Amino acid sequence: MRYLFTCVSILLLNAGCREQNEVVPMDAPVASLADLPATYQAFQEGAKIAGRLKREIQNGNTTGEWRYNQRGQLVEWRIIRFNAVESALQYRYDVNGRLRYVQHFSNNCGYSSVFNCTGPVEWTSYDELSTDGAGRVTESRTYLKGNGDWDFRSKSLYDYTAQGQLTKVVRSDAQGVGTLTQTLTYDSRGNVVAVREQNSTATADLSDRTFTYEYGTGRNPYFNTVHYPAALFLSPNTQVAQGLTYEYRPDGLPGRIVQNGGATELEYY
Repeated sequence: MRYLFTCVSILLLNAGCREQNEVVPMDAPVASLADLPATYQAFQEGAKIAGRLKREIQNGNTTGEWRYNQRGQLVEWRIIRFNAVESALQYRYDVNGRLRYVQHFSNNCGYSSVFNCTGPVEWTSYDELSTDGAGRVTESRTYLKGNGDWDFRSKSLYDYTAQGQLTKVVRSDAQGVGTLTQTLTYDSRGNVVAVREQNSTATADLSDRTFTYEYGTGRNPYFNTVHYPAALFLSPNTQVAQGLTYEYRPDGLPGRIVQNGGATELEYY
């Protein structure tokens, strides 16, 4: 079994353009790449949506923050290290409230061997998204910055059941060659219990793997937050794993998560 809390930070290091000094207002709709800000500015305030995740704290230090718009949609998730933003995702919606772009910002310290690495947070990549009539992501195109230009790197296609559950993600590279297929299986409560990954670019021992998950009855604070097709973000209940315990609030949300001796405090709106 693989537990995804330990690899969330890695996700932010993957994923451009109007030069401007002010961040696009939280509720300002976007229609094209030209509507996106070229520099990073954190959303300091947002809508206070009761029960939505606001902050993660470890050893007294803030390590993660979430901000939402008036629709209750996520507009920013940022990871904080050494009291500074290390990486962030900012979500941009169109006039109808449908997700159009996800901007990825990073100081690239995730690639550094320096323990206390810090540096300026810059726009490193973005996802351009297409959605269906229900607002579900049907296609994602990822672009990375290279030599000052935006290079198209990959495309992902998403399949859903009639009930709206994501069942398959098919990824191809910039040349249209298929590289990865993820097939998801759910339990009766809507939790992802298995993800089969078939990777044509991996070695033989890693080319076809299935990851399984178990769940308790607590409410998952990460459910339907970020757009990544991972069990952590698609399942309404908290995962059960060896060395993992929760301390729950009366409303069923965890106020504290302890994993292998390390504790994370969760703060909500």
